[in-house]
Amino acid sequence: MIYRFGDCVVDRRQRTLRRGGEAVTVEPQVFDLLLVLIENRERVVGRDELIDAVWAGRIVSEATVDSRISAARRAIGDSGSAQAMIRTLPRRGFRFVSMVLGEVPPVVAEEPVLAVPDLPSIAVLPFDNRSADAPLALLGDTLVEDVTALLARVAGFFVISARSAGVYRERAVDLRTVGRELGVRYVVTGSLRAAGDHVRVAVQLTDATSGVQCWSAPFDVARAAMVDLQADVARAVVRALEPELTRAELAVIRRRGSGDLDAWACFRQAVGVLTVGGWNEETIAQTRTHLRCAIERDPGFGLAHAYAGLVVALAQVFGLLPDSDMLRGEIRRMAMTALELDPDNPEVLGYAGCALADLGDYRAAFDVIERALEIDPSNAQAWMVRGVCLTYTERVSDGIADLRRGMRLSPLDRRLGMWGALLAGCLLRVGRLTEARDEARLAQRRDRSLYFAALVEALALHRSGRDDDARTALAQARRMRPRLVLNQMQVYLGAAAVEELAAVEQSAVLVPVKLVAGG
Repeated sequence: MIYRFGDCVVDRRQRTLRRGGEAVTVEPQVFDLLLVLIENRERVVGRDELIDAVWAGRIVSEATVDSRISAARRAIGDSGSAQAMIRTLPRRGFRFVSMVLGEVPPVVAEEPVLAVPDLPSIAVLPFDNRSADAPLALLGDTLVEDVTALLARVAGFFVISARSAGVYRERAVDLRTVGRELGVRYVVTGSLRAAGDHVRVAVQLTDATSGVQCWSAPFDVARAAMVDLQADVARAVVRALEPELTRAELAVIRRRGSGDLDAWACFRQAVGVLTVGGWNEETIAQTRTHLRCAIERDPGFGLAHAYAGLVVALAQVFGLLPDSDMLRGEIRRMAMTALELDPDNPEVLGYAGCALADLGDYRAAFDVIERALEIDPSNAQAWMVRGVCLTYTERVSDGIADLRRGMRLSPLDRRLGMWGALLAGCLLRVGRLTEARDEARLAQRRDRSLYFAALVEALALHRSGRDDDARTALAQARRMRPRLVLNQMQVYLGAAAVEELAAVEQSAVLVPVKLVAGG
């Protein structure tokens, strides 16, 4: 459902807010609170009901609720005056009073139904930080990512990417719903609580088909030993799921993140801006600014270097930055710097490998990606890059299979639209036109900023002999990106394909006017 009010548009499925046509970055709890008020706008929502819906009944102060209400008001441009959109009713609660128009997004293609694999399938959700301790939250994120990677290395397990599981951060959800949405049988959840120089980590394993808890365990560790905890958690989960797999060798992954919270904040802002704002020049400029901030704060932050290289490479591919030797040199330097700084971080390897693939260096990219998948076989980004490398080096069947595997490993990933556009482009390249068209349409449904997916759709339709429909798809691409210049898409589509699109666009046939006798 999409909700429109004032100059705001809230997309429930994409979890995005736009105001005046501009993307607005909103914290997950604030977005959830806004949805609760919008969807219950016919009545007053009490504080207790709001806490149950947004915080899953956890104890929170009135000041916390009020601060989230204030943040929601700022996000939608509500000044709190007589024309307030969110109204506070003393001792009763809150009500959303602005007129709301709701609409269901048009169905371009059906979302695939995710079947639960026959082998043990599992997702590790973000752990709940129950202390007002930002460094502990970062340690918790690293723990979740590493437990996911370790479980993925166990033969016979199907493990969902940490990025896709991350959409449930700070959301109150039924684990049976999580199981259905991710297509898994088991879900790992946990919490962290600081106690002096120690941390108590509580971990639970739940059967998502029934909602029944299979196992739980507490871990009390010194804060300094948190980096060694992931192997213990992973082994315990394996032992609870499949006793015969306890012999599996689980190597401990050590990664170098950034100890500078400001650097992390800049990095997360960069990711958030690109996620919400979509692919355009303004968003790319903002993203690069945040990444430069992260690198300035911590020059040894490998993940920021890798992501910066990826963003610039993709922006160049999609015609948002010029295709120049200078920029290509910058991309390669950022990727190689990231690999030197953090060679054992699968996320760094995935981003750097993607940047190298976008430069057309498929051999180097493939080597980097193979290393990423050795460390973390659940790294969906790495599977996508591997698929592109194989497709462009004529191993088509294997490449398409890897692309589909990457998307299945992270079915709720916010990059799914982008990945679908990549899959559509590869299918187009090998002449599988109907599949390319369907995947391009689905990519646009998932992310309405993907003008390049509309171009792939137009090419697939043209090559199928459907030029009228191809022109419709081209017109859609121009609506998505009014500044579209076809010649700037040569890196992505190739010069011959750009010429095809230009010819299709210019070939609109004027219907001849018949002269009527005596007229």
